[in-house]
Amino acid sequence: MVMKRIDGNVSELSRLENNPGLDENLFHTEEGCKYEIENENDGKIIDFYPINTPGHLSDHLIYLMKSNEKWSLFSGDSIVGANSTFFMDYP
Repeated sequence: MVMKRIDGNVSELSRLENNPGLDENLFHTEEGCKYEIENENDGKIIDFYPINTPGHLSDHLIYLMKSNEKWSLFSGDSIVGANSTFFMDYP
């Protein structure tokens, strides 16, 4: 499952049209949501908070993670083997 903000931008629609069935693995999320995931190692709860960070596309998110009273921030620009930043020499 991939959590992302689904808002119907041109890149997103093209990706869904070119990859039938991809939408079955997408889960819409947005700022204001909170996800609790249990850490398999110690059973403690890890909290994830998506934050809208629209850039060159409107669907960009970053994730703030709280684990054991420590905070981490995750950002990225790829989804399910495709990306929204285009490089000519991208492997």
